[in-house]
Amino acid sequence: MDRLEDVLAEAAAAAPTQEFLTFCAADGREETITYGAFHEQVRRLAAGLRAVGVDRGQRCLLFLPNSVGFMLGFWAAHEAGAIAVPTVASASADELRYVCKHCEPAVIITDQAGLATAREALSGRPTPIVLTEDGAGESADATIAQLIAGFEPLERDGAASDEDPAVLLYTSGTTSRPKGALLSHRGCRYTGESFAQHLRLRPQDRTLICLPLFHVNGMLLQMLPVVLSRGTMVLAHRFSVSSYWGWVARHEITMAHLVAGPVRLLLASEAGPAPQEHAVRAMTFGLPLTGEEIEAFETRFGVPLTMAWGLTESGAAGTLMPLYAGRRPGHQAIGRPMLGWDVRVVAQDGEELADGETGELVIRSPGVMLGYHRDAEATAAALRDGWLHSGDLGYRDEHGYLHFVDRVKDMIKPSGENVAASEVERVLLTHPDVAECAVIGVPDPIRSEAVKALVVRRDGSTLETDELRAFCGEHLAPFKVPSIVEFRPALPKTAIGKVNKGALRTEQAAR
Repeated sequence: MDRLEDVLAEAAAAAPTQEFLTFCAADGREETITYGAFHEQVRRLAAGLRAVGVDRGQRCLLFLPNSVGFMLGFWAAHEAGAIAVPTVASASADELRYVCKHCEPAVIITDQAGLATAREALSGRPTPIVLTEDGAGESADATIAQLIAGFEPLERDGAASDEDPAVLLYTSGTTSRPKGALLSHRGCRYTGESFAQHLRLRPQDRTLICLPLFHVNGMLLQMLPVVLSRGTMVLAHRFSVSSYWGWVARHEITMAHLVAGPVRLLLASEAGPAPQEHAVRAMTFGLPLTGEEIEAFETRFGVPLTMAWGLTESGAAGTLMPLYAGRRPGHQAIGRPMLGWDVRVVAQDGEELADGETGELVIRSPGVMLGYHRDAEATAAALRDGWLHSGDLGYRDEHGYLHFVDRVKDMIKPSGENVAASEVERVLLTHPDVAECAVIGVPDPIRSEAVKALVVRRDGSTLETDELRAFCGEHLAPFKVPSIVEFRPALPKTAIGKVNKGALRTEQAAR
């Protein structure tokens, strides 16, 4: 069987005393658990979830940040035959209400910080709430500890298929509500094994995870490959610049994963270890960094950076830079297709394009989603003739490396010209006074669309619009230079630190 609960059972049977998880809490406490002990608790919690009303095929909603409780809830949901629905831990009541209405969870697992939001989101529905903390009193129906202590380990009934949905992940909404991507047990395991093999994970590897587990990156690129390789994961409550290298040294980390934002924060920090002070042999990252940033990070910290590209609907998988191939050839190169994954560049009519031609990146693999939950129209648009259409634009070079250009929706067309927002952003970020930026298209009565840059200055900067536009004019064609520049103290972010362009577009539309 290729079900997720079998992955954990296999690891616990093979290495019951192996350290599985060390959790680094916000208050500095650390908690460690072995594979055998963790699996025992998961089986007991699964029996408890069944007792509070979770049946096979129902949804178990996890409204939690990184924690031992998240890990137990995620794996217990699968042990009980349910579908895990991880949600953004900082979601508002309105956002969570939409998810609850759309997926109709049989239970919500949350913590004290999320309890009031969960209650409000349920709008009176009699959905049981299980808290991660002890001492819940009358505020919830049960706690994880109570369910673990109150039930014997669940015995499986064997009525399961590896083609069943395992995880329901809600994508970031831009102009509409998020869609729920359904990933199967077989697909998740296939994806996790693809990453584990590409990264050459071994039982002695120790992986540091500071990105949120409710995101597909943290879940399938980071957590699942650890279990498949029977290694050890050190889970931080969240990313912290001041704590990061301490975790790396103290826990003898060998594998790490970040996204571009935290990489830049580490680069901007004052102190870091010399290369010989850690054992990290590789670090994957998502979201493009400049070649200069990659070189600076690798030189300063002695950590090889490996670019990964994928999307929620593909389980975060698609392409990876070869692990020991040296620096990537060119800005925003995203590597080659992973083994067992087909990635093509196609025109609007679906025809494959020649090397150097820009088109949509499409993916074919057993790891892609089954479809969108309760949305046949969106499923048909995304899955065509066996290929997942990513909505990302890119091209393949003569060496077989793929390059990301932009999201289809991030292409701006002033006076009919094509402008990739990422190209303008890359130039803006090379200005020494620009800390962050986002480029979007806005309506224009003459040109149909205008290029607008939203910019965060570095501390102490007095950078003005004319100076920034003149700088862009030295590096870009005139039609690509932002005609509107708006300076801001900060930009809205998603849960994993991306600039939330959806929020910016919504705000612009409201104007």
